[in-house]
Amino acid sequence: MKLVINAQSWILDPRVTPLPWRQEMYENIQNRPLTIGILIDDGVVKVHPPIERALRELEVLLRNAGHELVQWDPSGHRECIEIMVSFPSYLLR
Repeated sequence: MKLVINAQSWILDPRVTPLPWRQEMYENIQNRPLTIGILIDDGVVKVHPPIERALRELEVLLRNAGHELVQWDPSGHRECIEIMVSFPSYLLR
């Protein structure tokens, strides 16, 4: 991220927000636990059992490492998939 930010893309593209790298912010974030969303089953697509097992093992490892895990709300997934499936393919070109 530091490399990307230090490229100063806002000089070439006015739509990019000028945001300089802040080392103190980076160091502060490195010293605190992460908050990670986890989603095993969205009610639309069922994962294969080995993938589910790996996700559940990862969840335990992350919690034991002190990170906070939150359940991802999949309430809009079904609608998104229906929209994607019904979208005319000729418009995707």
